[in-house]
Amino acid sequence: MFEKLYNEIKRVNGDIVVCGYYIDKQDQTYIKKLEKGIFVGNDNVLKKCFYNKNFPNAVWCKLYNKNIFNEVRFPEGKLYEDMLIILDVLEKTSVVSIIPEAFYHYSQRLNSIMNEKTYHKSFEKILACENILEKVKVRKPDLMNLAYSQLYKHYMYFLDDIIFGRINVPTNGVTSEMIKKYFQKNILEILKNLNVKSKNKLMYIIISLNLTFYKMFVEFVEKVRK
Repeated sequence: MFEKLYNEIKRVNGDIVVCGYYIDKQDQTYIKKLEKGIFVGNDNVLKKCFYNKNFPNAVWCKLYNKNIFNEVRFPEGKLYEDMLIILDVLEKTSVVSIIPEAFYHYSQRLNSIMNEKTYHKSFEKILACENILEKVKVRKPDLMNLAYSQLYKHYMYFLDDIIFGRINVPTNGVTSEMIKKYFQKNILEILKNLNVKSKNKLMYIIISLNLTFYKMFVEFVEKVRK
């Protein structure tokens, strides 16, 4: 893996090279191949790699020019630290190369602490998205709609964890009604946001209207998929 990444980063005189990966779950393996590409110029890198599924946030499928990390550091005591540094990293990047082949194996055990659902972990994802949004507002305002689209999406995932009983909400925690009010308050901005997918806009509208119907709708969609 690293021989190929190293040869590629030298070939293109790049800052970051990315490869695909495998997700190993119990007795199943899923391949995540990426689309091949080379992005040159900082503005182009930010546009093509920030919050893009073809450029995963995870650090383990990449090789970096060490100079990127002269000033960038992972925040201590935080979950989703990969997400929290992604803007800092990309701001110091001028050339990115993406290799489609999968090399890395990401093993996920069903009952591991990493895969355990807790309120703290779900809420930390929201805090990470809000942290990134605040950075974007100050440093890259042209990416704000994209950052907001990710925040909306993770609020929906957070809501799913609550209403389907995957997490226990503490007494002073965020409730499903609070999330519903959040979507009600922001629904017009959501509908105007071109980075929000149409299917997600529909989900957000349903959330803002009726949580019971939203839960029924999600259950119906899951049954259809099966």
